[in-house]
Amino acid sequence: MKIMNPSLDISWTHCGDGDDARYGKSVKRKVDRVESDGRKVLLDTNDSAFDFIPTAEPSPGTIEDK
Repeated sequence: MKIMNPSLDISWTHCGDGDDARYGKSVKRKVDRVESDGRKVLLDTNDSAFDFIPTAEPSPGTIEDK
């Protein structure tokens, strides 16, 4: 694994924990806020462990409020 400068991202996310239940899962980014026009702004704190939901159920084409 290549090391990145912590100013870009201080951690990482994953999909699965090394067992067969990890297949068919996804990684989803969390929503930071919803604008008055309904547009969803995704969370970006430069900390992937915080910004994403690991090993989530996939839902193509949707952004879920979490």
